[in-house]
Amino acid sequence: MAELEHAAVPRVSIVVQATDGDAGLRRALASLLDQTMETWEAIVVDGSRGDDLAWVGEVDPRVRVLGERSSNLYGDVNRAIAQSRAPWVAFLRSADTWSAEKLEVQLERASGKDVSVVCSAFIDPGSLIHRYAARLTYERLLDGDDLCISTVLARTDVLVGHAGFSRRAASAEPLDLWLGLLSRGVAFDVVDEPLVMTSAAANPLYREEFRAARAVLSRHRRHSRVFGLGEAAAAARRGIRRRRVTARAHALQLAKEDLRGRRLTAMTHAAWYGVWRLRAARGHGRLA
Repeated sequence: MAELEHAAVPRVSIVVQATDGDAGLRRALASLLDQTMETWEAIVVDGSRGDDLAWVGEVDPRVRVLGERSSNLYGDVNRAIAQSRAPWVAFLRSADTWSAEKLEVQLERASGKDVSVVCSAFIDPGSLIHRYAARLTYERLLDGDDLCISTVLARTDVLVGHAGFSRRAASAEPLDLWLGLLSRGVAFDVVDEPLVMTSAAANPLYREEFRAARAVLSRHRRHSRVFGLGEAAAAARRGIRRRRVTARAHALQLAKEDLRGRRLTAMTHAAWYGVWRLRAARGHGRLA
């Protein structure tokens, strides 16, 4: 039965972004193998630019690695979408994992509805649940409701018709794509149940991500002004401010972690120095 499931035309093509090393990728792939909906294929995109992913093909017949990687991660993600065989595409970062029912729940949610994108709530590393508004709109996303890409299930033809992810900004392509789809009236639906757990801690590149997101929002703000969309322009302005606050919070967290690491290193060095002094004193007979 399982062999027939694996040989069937997949219902979902999963694009896995391998950017978190072997350990993270193995956890992410394990969450795929646990899916209750088994008719899927997975294409692993190498975003690490250095790890040997030869072992990935041995994980499961449904999993393969995208060949001939380029210098742009989301350019490779677009190629993976183009090679997908299923009517739906899901995304999974190697730093994240899915609940076992993730695909089944989202496909059931999409059935019989005129929706092209389904996302869900997710749990962050601090065990906090992040939820989206029941009706996700262009203005809400501009205002700060960033979608976690690992929660997204989207129709393949819609992604291909929109030309996939932009390659203009190195880390804000998902935001640009979701905004582009919403601005064109593509219907999004939201599952309130958390189906994804993220394990990415404070990202040292968050400042660059903020700058990329700010560039995307600034562009949408300009377009909104040109077309007289005052509400959207105001939402983009608020979104830039919100993301600036978040970027500063991440920078503060990184600084605290760095300081904590330096203190631990100093304490370790001091402890070893004390041990060395004690051993030296004993060696010279100064201690009984």
